[in-house]
Amino acid sequence: MIDEYCLGILPAKEVQTLEKKMEEIPAVKMAVDEFRQKMADRKMPDLSGNIWSQISEKVHSIPVSEVPVNTGILSRFTNLSDLRKEIEKLSIPENNDNIAMVPFRNVLGFEQFLVRVRHFVPEETHDDLLECFFILEGTCTCFLGENQIELEAGGFVEIPMNVPHSVTITSSEPVLAILQRGVIY
Repeated sequence: MIDEYCLGILPAKEVQTLEKKMEEIPAVKMAVDEFRQKMADRKMPDLSGNIWSQISEKVHSIPVSEVPVNTGILSRFTNLSDLRKEIEKLSIPENNDNIAMVPFRNVLGFEQFLVRVRHFVPEETHDDLLECFFILEGTCTCFLGENQIELEAGGFVEIPMNVPHSVTITSSEPVLAILQRGVIY
């Protein structure tokens, strides 16, 4: 229980129980402090540079002729006119909902939706989801933590994991966008 508490994976109800025990029983608090100290003393190697260099090496070893021109995955290189051609047969039912969406496609595990937002997208945070969107029509302000990004048709934004984000529509007409989400396991 102490291990899970210190690692941040203990269920909330049990956290309350353990914290109460820490206040009541000094030996429990001491055990928690000792475990935290052991975690702090462990010298874990930083493997991120090694991992990224291996990924980069693999990517750069692919001959250019083998790199797919259009995977269907949204990115800052997505072409607005190509995307409009792909969605021209899709439509979102007319209603007064603030947010309405219809499935667009599923590409390499990333779900994509055609989304219409009239006023705002409330703040949310994801710890297991890669999310981005590409603006087709309208304008909006995207708030990413402390950052603010103004977007218009052709605009693209990636939402970092664990960063609170929200969107406010700034155009008189709703924003039409493609939302892309991929769950990280």
